[in-house]
Amino acid sequence: MALRGSRLGRIALPTLLYRRHAEQLSATKVWQKELVHAVETAQAHQELSQRLLGFSEAGTYAALTGPAAEPEEVRAAINLIKAVRMAANSFPFRDRLAMRAMALTAMHRIRGIYGTDL
Repeated sequence: MALRGSRLGRIALPTLLYRRHAEQLSATKVWQKELVHAVETAQAHQELSQRLLGFSEAGTYAALTGPAAEPEEVRAAINLIKAVRMAANSFPFRDRLAMRAMALTAMHRIRGIYGTDL
């Protein structure tokens, strides 16, 4: 939707509940493995990164979705996370805090998967 020009945003109040459990599809290894190889999703991620942040390094999606990324893809993902943190400075205060928290969570996840010496 964002690639077609629709505006996406957050609202302060939750409008639905999200249930997590051990048997959910997105928790399975099969789904996670397929997500890593989702070419269309990776392309949309790359295009949005370029359009919204001017970020054009390839491979970020592989590092953000699974443990099998190459070192250059991990570095690209770290650079994207840094770009998101910088872009957050122009957001309204509430959104800025949410984006910074999301960036820290993503960085923590990357370090957990690929090592703490990044």
